[in-house]
Amino acid sequence: MDDDDKKDEPKKGRLIVLPGGKKVNTNDIGMSGSIVGPSGNVPTSEVVDPDETARSLRERENYVKGQELVQVAARRGSTGEMLELTVQEITEELAHLKFERRKASQEGKPTAQHTIARIASLRNLAEVILKRQEHSRAERMDFRSPEFKKIMLSWLEFVHEACEKTGIGVNDIDLLFKQLEADMSHWEKSQLESVGSS
Repeated sequence: MDDDDKKDEPKKGRLIVLPGGKKVNTNDIGMSGSIVGPSGNVPTSEVVDPDETARSLRERENYVKGQELVQVAARRGSTGEMLELTVQEITEELAHLKFERRKASQEGKPTAQHTIARIASLRNLAEVILKRQEHSRAERMDFRSPEFKKIMLSWLEFVHEACEKTGIGVNDIDLLFKQLEADMSHWEKSQLESVGSS
């Protein structure tokens, strides 16, 4: 093999393809230490700087850890708190989508992708709001439920026994319970009204 043949041989290293199709050896541009994809011709978007990748990963991890929704999930926050934050996050993303759609429309660009993404996000928001509503109903006390009535009956029996143990007369106990019954009906009504208004 003569010297002219060696000139045509590619240099050690990899070829990268620059915008416009020009091929450059990584050794010629000082990229021999960078990570390059396995193929012989690698688009520039595949050229990766290891230091930049590590910095980007650290930045991403710190950003994710700093997100309120992630923090609440990590400390096992209440379902209500998670739902509130989810609504906040979805509405923020919806606002970004709406902004991008308007911007695209003003620039004469297609808006279909933004519209489709926004509709999907609105559906998600509606589902989360319904779940939040179900959750708030579940947290309310149902004063007419059989469970609540059992608790009240047990508590009243406990009070009745305590009255008997302390030597309170039967007539006085009856009088106490009639007053409790009257007061409880007013209390129950006021509690039902406050739950209905929230």
